[in-house]
Amino acid sequence: MDAAVRVVLEICRYADPSISVTRSHYGHARRTLGVARKCEDMRMTVALFEVTFLSEDEGGRKSLPDLLEGGYMPHLLVQGSPQLGVRFLPADDGEFVAGIPAVVAMEFLYEPNIDYAPLKTANPIAIVEGGVKIVGWAQAK
Repeated sequence: MDAAVRVVLEICRYADPSISVTRSHYGHARRTLGVARKCEDMRMTVALFEVTFLSEDEGGRKSLPDLLEGGYMPHLLVQGSPQLGVRFLPADDGEFVAGIPAVVAMEFLYEPNIDYAPLKTANPIAIVEGGVKIVGWAQAK
């Protein structure tokens, strides 16, 4: 099986746990297989968002997330909705600069049990850590 296919399967929670995945595999999978899409047969929703992180002076993080490995799991907050858990997917160009917008793919962690529909039309969407600290803003693409 092609290494890129294994990565997509891992991201969609169907990979063999013994597979060793490197950073280059993630980048290859994103470029060749378009990870940022609805994986209906794998019961996973992924959507693209434009995100802008706040600087430390603005109340943001001391160090911004690194998406080369993935694993950043904040909540998104839309006024009038509960906090929505997401996971930023790995990306080759996964380094952020405070105040500079970047497009990222996010997995909706609790769908279908939680309704993520408010994210499609809401603007702005707060990126929240620890339940209360706003570290950035997002907008659906």
